[in-house]
Amino acid sequence: MFKKDRFSIRKIKGVVGSVFLGSLLMAPSVVDAATYHYVNKEIISQEAKDLIQTGKPDRNEVVYGLVYQKDQLPQTGTEASVLTAFGLLTVGSLLLIYKRKKIASVFLVGTMGLVVLPSAGAVDPVATLALASREGVVEMEGYRYVGYLSGDILKTLGLDTVLEETSAKPGEVTVVEVETPQSTTNQEQARTENQVVETEEAPKEEAPKTEESPKEEPKSEVKPTDDTLPKVEEGKEDSAEPAPVEEVGGEVESKPEEKVAVKPESQPSDKPAEESKVEQAGEPVAPRKDEQAPVEPENQPEAPEEEKAVEETPKQEESTPDTKAEETVEPKEETKTAKGTQEEGKEGQAPVQEVNPEYKVTTGTVEKSTESELDFTTEVVPDDTKYVDEEVVERQGSKGVQVTKTTYETVEVVETDKVLSTTTEVKTPVVPKVVKKGTKPVETREEVIPFATKEQEDDTLKRGTRQVAQEGVNGKKQITETYKTIRGEKTNEAPTVEETVLQAPQDEIIKKGTKGLEKPTLQWANTEKDVLKKSATASYTLTKPAGVEIKSIKLALKDKDGQLVKEVTVAENNLNATLDKLKYYQGYTLSTTMVYDRGEGEETEKLEDKQIQLDLKKVEIKNIKETSLMNVDAEGNETDKSLLSEKPTDVSQLYLRVTTHDNKVTRLAVSSVEEVVVDGKTLYKVVAKAPDLVQRRADDTLSEEYVHYFEKQLPKVNNVYYNFNELVKDMQANPMGEFKLGADLNAVNVKPAGKAYVMAKFRGTLSSVENHQYTIHNLERPLFNEAEGATLKNFNLGNVNINMPWADKVAPIGNMFKKSTLENIKVVGSVTGNNDVTGAVNKLDEANMRNVAFIGKINSLGDKGWWSGGLVSESWRSNTDSVYFDGDIVGNNSKFGGLVAKVNHGSNQWDVKQKGRLTNSVVKGTMTLKNHGQSGGLVHENYDWGWVENNISMMKVNNGEIMYGSGSIDGDPYFGFDYFKNNYYVKDVATGESTYKRSKQIQSISQAEADAKIANMGITANTFAIQDPVVNKLNRIIDRDSEYKAIQDYQETRNLAYRNLEKLQPFYNKEWIVNQGNKLTDESNLVKKTVLSVTGMKSGQFVTDLSSVDKIMIHYADGTKEEFGVSAISDSRVKQVKEYNVDDLGVVYTPNMVDKNRDSLITKVKEKLSSVALDSAEVKSITNNPASLYLEESFAEVRETLDKLVKSLLENEDHQLNSDEVAEKALLKKVEDNKAKIILALTYLNRYYGIDYDGLNFKHLMMFKPDFYGKTPSILDFLIRIGSAEKNLKGDRSLEAYREVIGGTIGKGELNGLLGYNMRLFTKYTDLNDWFIHAAKNVYVSEPETTTEDFKDKRHRIYDGLNNDVHGRMILPLLNLKKAHIFVISTYNTIAFSSFEKYGKNTEEERNAYKAEIDRVAKAQQRYLDFWSRLALPKVRNQLLKSQNSVPTPVWDNQVYVGLGGANRMGYGDGGRVVTPVRELFGPTDRWHQINWNMGAMAKIYERPWKDDQVYFMVTNMMEPFGISAFTHETTHVNDRMAYYGGDWHREGTDLEAFAQGMLQTPDKSTTNGEYGALGINMAYERKNDGEQLYNYDPEKLDSREKIDSYMKNYNESMMMLDYLEASAVIRQNLSDNSKWFKKMDKEWRTNADRNRLIGEPHQWDKLRDLTEEEKKLPIDSIDKLVENNFVTLHGMPKNGRYRTEGFDSSYQPVNMMAGVFGGNTSKSTVGSISFKHNAFRMWGYYGYENGFIPYVSNKLKGAANKENKGLLGDDFIIKKVSKNQFQNLEEWKKHWYHEVYDKAQKGFVEIEVDGVKISTYAQLQSLFEEAVSKDLAGMDDKNIKNHYQYTENLKWKIYKQLLKNTDGFSSDLFTAPQA
Repeated sequence: MFKKDRFSIRKIKGVVGSVFLGSLLMAPSVVDAATYHYVNKEIISQEAKDLIQTGKPDRNEVVYGLVYQKDQLPQTGTEASVLTAFGLLTVGSLLLIYKRKKIASVFLVGTMGLVVLPSAGAVDPVATLALASREGVVEMEGYRYVGYLSGDILKTLGLDTVLEETSAKPGEVTVVEVETPQSTTNQEQARTENQVVETEEAPKEEAPKTEESPKEEPKSEVKPTDDTLPKVEEGKEDSAEPAPVEEVGGEVESKPEEKVAVKPESQPSDKPAEESKVEQAGEPVAPRKDEQAPVEPENQPEAPEEEKAVEETPKQEESTPDTKAEETVEPKEETKTAKGTQEEGKEGQAPVQEVNPEYKVTTGTVEKSTESELDFTTEVVPDDTKYVDEEVVERQGSKGVQVTKTTYETVEVVETDKVLSTTTEVKTPVVPKVVKKGTKPVETREEVIPFATKEQEDDTLKRGTRQVAQEGVNGKKQITETYKTIRGEKTNEAPTVEETVLQAPQDEIIKKGTKGLEKPTLQWANTEKDVLKKSATASYTLTKPAGVEIKSIKLALKDKDGQLVKEVTVAENNLNATLDKLKYYQGYTLSTTMVYDRGEGEETEKLEDKQIQLDLKKVEIKNIKETSLMNVDAEGNETDKSLLSEKPTDVSQLYLRVTTHDNKVTRLAVSSVEEVVVDGKTLYKVVAKAPDLVQRRADDTLSEEYVHYFEKQLPKVNNVYYNFNELVKDMQANPMGEFKLGADLNAVNVKPAGKAYVMAKFRGTLSSVENHQYTIHNLERPLFNEAEGATLKNFNLGNVNINMPWADKVAPIGNMFKKSTLENIKVVGSVTGNNDVTGAVNKLDEANMRNVAFIGKINSLGDKGWWSGGLVSESWRSNTDSVYFDGDIVGNNSKFGGLVAKVNHGSNQWDVKQKGRLTNSVVKGTMTLKNHGQSGGLVHENYDWGWVENNISMMKVNNGEIMYGSGSIDGDPYFGFDYFKNNYYVKDVATGESTYKRSKQIQSISQAEADAKIANMGITANTFAIQDPVVNKLNRIIDRDSEYKAIQDYQETRNLAYRNLEKLQPFYNKEWIVNQGNKLTDESNLVKKTVLSVTGMKSGQFVTDLSSVDKIMIHYADGTKEEFGVSAISDSRVKQVKEYNVDDLGVVYTPNMVDKNRDSLITKVKEKLSSVALDSAEVKSITNNPASLYLEESFAEVRETLDKLVKSLLENEDHQLNSDEVAEKALLKKVEDNKAKIILALTYLNRYYGIDYDGLNFKHLMMFKPDFYGKTPSILDFLIRIGSAEKNLKGDRSLEAYREVIGGTIGKGELNGLLGYNMRLFTKYTDLNDWFIHAAKNVYVSEPETTTEDFKDKRHRIYDGLNNDVHGRMILPLLNLKKAHIFVISTYNTIAFSSFEKYGKNTEEERNAYKAEIDRVAKAQQRYLDFWSRLALPKVRNQLLKSQNSVPTPVWDNQVYVGLGGANRMGYGDGGRVVTPVRELFGPTDRWHQINWNMGAMAKIYERPWKDDQVYFMVTNMMEPFGISAFTHETTHVNDRMAYYGGDWHREGTDLEAFAQGMLQTPDKSTTNGEYGALGINMAYERKNDGEQLYNYDPEKLDSREKIDSYMKNYNESMMMLDYLEASAVIRQNLSDNSKWFKKMDKEWRTNADRNRLIGEPHQWDKLRDLTEEEKKLPIDSIDKLVENNFVTLHGMPKNGRYRTEGFDSSYQPVNMMAGVFGGNTSKSTVGSISFKHNAFRMWGYYGYENGFIPYVSNKLKGAANKENKGLLGDDFIIKKVSKNQFQNLEEWKKHWYHEVYDKAQKGFVEIEVDGVKISTYAQLQSLFEEAVSKDLAGMDDKNIKNHYQYTENLKWKIYKQLLKNTDGFSSDLFTAPQA
């Protein structure tokens, strides 16, 4: 049979029906408001075809018919229509009718099975291709669009209603089965399975007319019974049993007769006959003649039982199939139809329903009768005489006849289709057939006939779908073996075998879908990240159509380079895939691929890639040094409870204090404490939590709990110890005891007694219990300080981590071990110290060390060049045998020895080798030295007689010697190298220099040789096992250098960057840090330099309010900085951490603050601090006199800004990560207890550290950012320490306070270092002097330039002077002036202070104008000092350069202020007015001085020159003209002993004032005390050579000592010439009384007097007296007589009396230049003041400064006098020495010199002019003098004349001034004749 599709009829829910699949090509669609129907052109009427319109509908109508035409004929398998096979097949038709009573499709059921036409076109007037829709013209596979039928055309054709009803919902169909006469073919019926469709209503057709009606009606009815219905369970449609069906053929019109199974007579029945009564309902349609079924032939085989049921025409209500009838009833009459048959030529077209006009009708009835046969039944009668296969017909059966009467309704006498009633009755009864069947036994058996499986393609099922259309049923067959019998007995002959099919098998029919299935849909649902576990779970949703097979779903994880990392298979029933072991910060791609099969083979679909990245950004406390468990009681008192012996009962009082190596403290409230046992050790597990805080576990995983384990402290048992705390306390208390370790001990949380855990001198024994080698873990300090007679053995020191960079002599076991034994000890760890740092002990003193090993790191930071050793620094007469070192040594400037630095036997030659040896030892590792330091891989040296033998080195030495460090190796071998024997270094392993001659004699050996030697050395200490404490593992205590090495993506080359980023991002976890560090470029300074700190800034200023910054300053260890702009990130995604993006770096910055609300805490702290008053008891407990601090103004400023200060303090101090009332309580208690200290410290820092660096104010850094320089102290502790003592708060100790409490804390030890560092870091300045002048805003500095070339490049400026011991106290006050205005004159020798306020310069304009005057005075001071620098002997010249070589002498102006009067010490003047210079500078620095109104100025000097020598102006003002002279006077007192006399001190018997006034003080005419006009020299004033000067007018003209000496010669000789002229003139008067002109300079033997230690003859003073009578009459005939008799003129000389060179009564006395002091009053010892000064000038003039002046005025010849003159340093001894015995006394010398002057003057002198008369000859001068003397003598008796020597004196002055002027200030020749 050629057919396209097969279907089955299935009974579902009690209804037999069918479903047509594939009849519609696609579902309906809707476009706009129109409805479109899709019609096949080939099956519509020609009339409809003619009306097709081309194009697309205009959408103006409600309904359209879209017409499609096939592109090609469908592949049906035959060219003939199915309907042409009617003659070959018995065909039945099934009409599928929608609820709206229209035919939808047709099933043709034939003997080969059920055939479905692809559309209803075979039976329906209009066949549609798809359901109606609103989509309009669409594409259909196999069809093309032709045109459309408008709604009006459809209505005209009557198709509108039809199309509408064909659009009923799929499945809502009624099945009507119509039977037609069967063909007489012998084909077997095909069995199909029904698909149930509910029915609603039978179709209404117009009843056909008949020519005649039957007259007879059947009398019996066949009624169906329930037994005839197959049973199915409701709801199980797919499993419904197949319903029997008869194949029918004929037209598609319905037939009203019931369907009856037709069975051939010859086919036996296995069931008894039964009459069937069939009740028909509805309105059957009369059949046409050709629709009547022919009678089935008798020989047709019986249909299977299940196929014998016929279906009754459905009723409105539920109907049941008809029962089987006994026989077939044949119709007797052919009924003709009126309109049931299709019109000729229009087959397949829908009939048009005519519309009749409405009118009243007359109805009636017509009855028709039909007869049909009733089949007979067969009765089987058993017959035991026959075999079972034998049967005999006893009686033939005969069929009966049944009459069916049907009554139809007539309308207007026309018969309609409406059936009013139907009755049946048996006309002829059936006669059953009787058959006898043998029952005699034969051998029979049954076998199963397996069913066959057949597949049918079904294009209505989705491809890949397999559906059982018909269940397979196995058949049965009977095999009968018949034996021949004789008299009923079997014979031996083979039986006859006969097979009888009892039940034919039913094939299994499986429909295989050919329709393409929908694709499955896989979609991402979400991706959940578990960042801490490094995993992510991808979730999907899957929509899978039935019939689709999911072959696989695979998730591929690819890295950023597209490389496959891993692939995960996703289960269909668990659409989640977890990816573990992911890397952080790695951009991954998730690629998902699904492979599925829709029956068309495997297909692959790939989802859109998803990007995933795990970014771990949490808070992690890094670089942990110590974790302590703190308890806070109700009052807020803190106690360290880390050493627990029992579980705490109340955790609410506890918090964890986590301290990092850089001293940052984090506090965490404890949530629980649990006692646990781990590896047999009882521990306390302390748990804390904080937002976003994670902690790294021992297995390197992360947890959101912070857990720390503390060991349970076990008590000692007798002298066996189980906890370290108890051990060290007992050793400290009883250092002579015996102590044993009973277990490994842990030093964590144990506080040392000082520098070491045990500071008492240990004399006892420390060891492990017998047969054990226990370890003390985690030492942070040396175990012992010193020991004597002690024994230490059989224990280890593990995990040593001693970091004491400030301390000298650092070693794990201890410092000094005298006469002690150290044996079997292993030390493992790291040791850092300053100078003398070792791995075991610093010094062995007659001690023994054997089998001791160190493994680890040693770092010596010091620069003192001390000994340092791998194990021992100095071994003094001690033995070090079988020791071992394997470590890394780093040294700055040390004398390192790889094992021992100094092996010293001492000088006892009798026990060499017995004591002081190093033998049988090994050294390995590296030694890296900044300075060579004479370091060696084995030893530094072995002098004297240190025995070093049989040692092996594998040390790699960088910048040191390979074995022996000291150059003493080349010294006398008897003391050294002869005792350095059999020591080797391993070839190709050890490295280092061999710079000494004997170094090259040290031999190398191979590694194998070394190993053999080492094996025999008896070293075992290096093999001692040390097990890490379980708490070390649990608390993850690791070496600082290893902290990052285990972190993902760690790069060794970026290790420094990671450390640096900790400063930028102090809170974040290490993974984040590593990721950020790896982002940096190689050129970034964060990769190359070490960061000390990162500081937030805003608007160019450092900020302490860390919540708002716009820039950061990164401060590097090399003293450089970088500034980067930052921008705030709205959400860091980490709680309590504020984050900024850093411009240009690609990383972030997080201020070192916990970002949380502190308002309440700020208020509480402020309340406590604000309660402190400066005069309160709390403050007075710190300083008895708060006023002496001069902090009132600063204190007021602090109180005004306390809000901001407290906020800044807490933000920088409070690193409490979680909420903890206990820690807050402790903090408040700490503030309460120290509030006065805190407020005073803030006040002090506010007062003295508001330093300006190009606009950057330093104050806030000092207050709240002391970690700027790399150290991170607790800010609160820092402030408390500053404010804890008065000495830290006084202005005069600002330098010392910085050094003692600030510098070490912040990392810059000296203030000068801090200021210089900051200057270079923050400003453009490179010189502190320039910077200071700029930074000290209210200070005017005058720095006169020196003319001394040697000093110009030396330190001589303002800051050089200030940064010099006692002046250091001035630096900070000067940098922090607010209202006072100070000026400073800075020279290399002095530094003078005054103020503008003192001189009434109170406005900026006045101050600026006054600066010129300051500069003038400054220049004079400098001029004076430069003069001395030229004059001073070279050997002492640099003593004047105090700014570099000592301390500049401070010069303090007086404390009298214009308009304010004298200022008191507290800075208040008359009427209490504030004197700001005193308040801000002189008072706090203790440089205010009380005015002595009896002094012009004074110098404070010490017995020996001292740094605190000072000059004070009293009545005199420094800025007055005389102030310069006073300056020269007072500085003479300070400098003369160190520089003015060639380094020699004052001449014996003299004192200070003999050298200043009247000698070395520069005279000034502004005073009336006789200085001006007295002997002197101008060293300071710059004057004009105007003829009115008395001294050299310009000191700078005398630019060398030679010129100065020349000046002094001219100066003295000019006066001597005048004296000579005067004397000659007086002598010529032949006075009768010499006392008219002269008096005597006599001697007076010294007596007991102030400051005099020389008493009696020959120690003399000057005694100025009148002449004796004898002396008056003494004949004077030459100047020699005046000299010899020591006469002096009466004029110019002071009154008579005693004139001392010591004391303060007459030593000031100057000597008038015009007075005639003719003699020398030669002394045999010390001398009087007038003679001393006069002779000093004359000695200088004649012999010069070095050879005349210095020997005379100083003690230079005191040594010679002691040797040669009984210690008498008199004038006589001096002149002999100076003149080299030319003169025996001064008088001889003076007479000689007078005559020299006279002779030179006679020869000519520089021309002068006196009273308008030019003078050029001596005679002219003599004449003038004779006239003047005569006039004076003439007026002697005139009492009205006040000065009886006025003419002579005036003449002398006139001539002197002219000589001075005309010799250019005596700088040129006085005498014109050539000098011999």
